[in-house]
Amino acid sequence: MTQVQFYSYRLHLRDRDFPSIHMGGCLFQQYLCDIWVSSDHNRLQWVLHNQPRLRADLYSGLEDVASHNDANLDLHSVGRCVILPSSYVGGPWYMNQCYQDAVAIAQHYHGFDLFITFTLNPRWDALTSELLPGQTPADRPDLVVHVFNMYKDALLDDIANNKIFGHTHACVHSIEFQKRGLPHMHLLLSLFPHHRPLTPAEVDTLIHASWPDPQQEPILFDIVKCCMVHGPCGHAFPHAPCMKDGKCSKGFPKCYQPQTLMTTEGYPTYARPPDGRSYNVGGFATNN
Repeated sequence: MTQVQFYSYRLHLRDRDFPSIHMGGCLFQQYLCDIWVSSDHNRLQWVLHNQPRLRADLYSGLEDVASHNDANLDLHSVGRCVILPSSYVGGPWYMNQCYQDAVAIAQHYHGFDLFITFTLNPRWDALTSELLPGQTPADRPDLVVHVFNMYKDALLDDIANNKIFGHTHACVHSIEFQKRGLPHMHLLLSLFPHHRPLTPAEVDTLIHASWPDPQQEPILFDIVKCCMVHGPCGHAFPHAPCMKDGKCSKGFPKCYQPQTLMTTEGYPTYARPPDGRSYNVGGFATNN
């Protein structure tokens, strides 16, 4: 049993045991950090002591430095070169390999057509229903990641198998974590030519930058009102996180736009019609 497998066993809840670890609050988060640092340290130790098995001699280290015939070369400053293989997640060779794979896919399929950001909602029932008494999502990073991964796999299944955006050639995604510990995914999709949104009407079938109808789409309306409204910012809130040099770095508020326009840069200007509708969000009337 590996160290990661052992700690994975320890992190699972069991009906017969009191969840003392999971009720630790900030101490539980510190425990997770410590066990990950310990596991990662053991991986690095294995890499350090198994350089010949990784064929590290093929990476020219000291030979490259000496071949430059630098008269001021100080061999004491060269040190020992330890190569992190591409199998070490997060290392430079791993990141470079992921980048090269993504670029190769983009070159083969002539770029990507959709850029999707998929975020975690801490109010998901699948998350809140599993919290222990008195807990918030911030107290259970293990549960947050587990639920997010389930929803992420469901989205990828809808895209690949249910073809909600049409037939796809390939997809590339990257997962990042916000400062509060909530994950989100950036997803690039390459679609078949006959499913690529090339006209304003086709873009409007995928993306809306205006208020949904609260009567016809009540669920979508509640999601947009709760999670998708920017601000408040501007002169009334000069200390908002998005404010840079006295203006919103995200470009809000944006101008009204009667219809979607396709630009030469490849980024369409989405429709924001002046339909006269505004709704109360955080005590402020918000329109398109």
